[in-house]
Amino acid sequence: MSKKQLAIALFLTLTFASGSFQYYDTVPVFAQSENFTLSEAKIKKMDKGLNANMSSINDIIQDGSKGAMGVAIISDRGFESVIASTTHGGVLDSIQQDNASDPIWHNHFVKLVVNNSSKCGNNPQVEELTFESPGSVSIDDTSLQMAEVPQTFNATGSLSNSSLVFESGGEIDKVVTFKLEPQFDSQNNIESVCVTNIQPVGNLTIE
Repeated sequence: MSKKQLAIALFLTLTFASGSFQYYDTVPVFAQSENFTLSEAKIKKMDKGLNANMSSINDIIQDGSKGAMGVAIISDRGFESVIASTTHGGVLDSIQQDNASDPIWHNHFVKLVVNNSSKCGNNPQVEELTFESPGSVSIDDTSLQMAEVPQTFNATGSLSNSSLVFESGGEIDKVVTFKLEPQFDSQNNIESVCVTNIQPVGNLTIE
């Protein structure tokens, strides 16, 4: 069985028919989440996608000890197609993770919605995201690099397990950091994930 097949099989064991996540309370997945602050971001657009180099004021945590957080590149497609790189343990939503406890940084294309629901209030809520990773992400102390993020990306939905197509958009609007905060059902399963504490980068350069 390939890593992709194994990861998908593992993911399906964490997912209910309704598409809700299962939470493993042995892992402090979303505990004490805190942002890191980006001082600058440089986005280089190419014919078939983009690269991004970002700098943080402090070292970027890689072991999941500061909870679930990430960075996002938002284009003129808005919340319909967000490029995100995240870290979290406790939920298997990416083929880059070895298991649900793995906090490795990984990329997604994500669709967000803001529906003023009781779950997330005025904050965006994750509606769908890709299981496969668009491009790569690497961390080195205060530096985060996203490489070869494609203009168009075909993938499997982590929530729906259906085929998805995302496009990164024509113009970059902003780069932000964020926290991820789950909402639980009565069985202590994650039924939704809210995107909170969205903060823009200090200086954004687009080439």
